[in-house]
Amino acid sequence: MGRRGVVRDTLLFFYQPGDGVLHRVDVRSKALGFVWACAATMASGRWGLGVLGLLGVGLCVGGGVRGVWGSLRGVAVLGVLVLVGRALSTEGTVVWEGLGMRVTAEGLVRGAVGAGKLGLLVVWAHLFLASTPLSSFEAALAWLLSPIPVLRRLRGLIAGTLSLMLSFLPLIAHQAALIQDALAARLLSPSRHPIRYLTLLSTTLIQNLILLAQETADALTARTYSFTPPPLPTGPSLLPPLPFLAVLAPLTALLALLPS
Repeated sequence: MGRRGVVRDTLLFFYQPGDGVLHRVDVRSKALGFVWACAATMASGRWGLGVLGLLGVGLCVGGGVRGVWGSLRGVAVLGVLVLVGRALSTEGTVVWEGLGMRVTAEGLVRGAVGAGKLGLLVVWAHLFLASTPLSSFEAALAWLLSPIPVLRRLRGLIAGTLSLMLSFLPLIAHQAALIQDALAARLLSPSRHPIRYLTLLSTTLIQNLILLAQETADALTARTYSFTPPPLPTGPSLLPPLPFLAVLAPLTALLALLPS
């Protein structure tokens, strides 16, 4: 299958073409930064999350990427569930009690930290995917896997498979919308018949996706699709890997010194 850059890059529906700061950063540095940001987010306490949150806000404002708030709204319910679950399940100083439930101050803090981590992970993923075309995403992922001996030979297959999975997301959303329209035409409402509605939606969606996946696999086989990783983008870029690592070093030290 031919790799025609412009057309192929539009398959990744997260990608926003542009000339912002994040678009011009070296894709290897962006990949390293994404991995570092996710690891730092998971390892940080509330003070570290505050520093990372300021960094995330700065990148959202000046990075040239739109739609971060929309991505955060998509996981808002999950964040609330994390907060409530921690608040109800953690022992400590009781701040509210009633209806057979007990909310603790320590639980609220842990829940807020957990919800904050979830939100930051969504922000990092959105910033990376929205500023990285699909071919560069594959090249960066293959580059990251190259130093790992076990995965070096499989880096093209792994990168290509993940990019195909990301390319499939818009199709999944489209199929779900078509099925919802069909259910609405049959006067099936999620509020009046929630179990039947969700059962029909999920089973029909899975059946359609299996059929589409088989058709895609047949098309790739017929066209002798190659999972050879694409080359890294050429031309000038901001922050090559070595200077970028020099920037990350003091920031990592700062996060390590902050109390949890």
